[in-house]
Amino acid sequence: MRSPVRLAIVGMTVLAIALGIGRFMLTPLLPLMQADAGLSLIGGGWLASVNNIGYLLGALLCAALALPQRTTLRLGMLLVTLGTLGMGLAPSLALWLLCRFVAGVAAAMLMVHGIAWCTAHLRTHGRIGLESLLYSGPGIGIVVSGTLVAALHGGGLDSARWWLLSGALCAVVTVLTWRALAAPGQTPAASHVQHESGPTWPLVAIYGLFGFAYVIPATFLPLIADAQLHLPALREWFWPLYGVATVLAT
Repeated sequence: MRSPVRLAIVGMTVLAIALGIGRFMLTPLLPLMQADAGLSLIGGGWLASVNNIGYLLGALLCAALALPQRTTLRLGMLLVTLGTLGMGLAPSLALWLLCRFVAGVAAAMLMVHGIAWCTAHLRTHGRIGLESLLYSGPGIGIVVSGTLVAALHGGGLDSARWWLLSGALCAVVTVLTWRALAAPGQTPAASHVQHESGPTWPLVAIYGLFGFAYVIPATFLPLIADAQLHLPALREWFWPLYGVATVLAT
């Protein structure tokens, strides 16, 4: 029998990759991409937008396709790795857009099925309290990725190498979590999960408004903070601090 703590750590790590890299690695690297790759603010907006579209499509696909959770999670880890490595290898904005779209789809797959997979196991073990560890994953991913970029700022790495380094990190995590994911039949059946009754549209509307409100600052926070506070030496640290706040909130 797997340890509930180990399951929670695996789930946390999956969510850290999904959000910290798959969704928001662009945020700390955007100023660097502007400086060394000639990326415009509009281009950065498009990269963020296609990632959001991919995230939406990925979430809808999770609802429409009845794939085994193990298959979906492993596929998501592979796709976020490929999408991230592609950002470091692609020579044009058009290919960057494709890579960020793929990473967005993968991030949704990991979020939806990662949460479902981990919470089902934790509740089976009677360890609901460990869900806070699971949900700290996105914030931890932001802290780790943001801190690496901030701490090594000025170390000679260009944005392409940062994307390759991030993709390599995804690959390592994929290998480490590959066997830890539940084998077929180990996840409790859907019939054993209690579903709340009532209309879902209020939840959809609220979550949609939440996404609309946070996506702009979550994408451009370092640039916004630098423009408003005029503290260029601290610009790279605003994003990992955002991650710390996210962890504390969970």
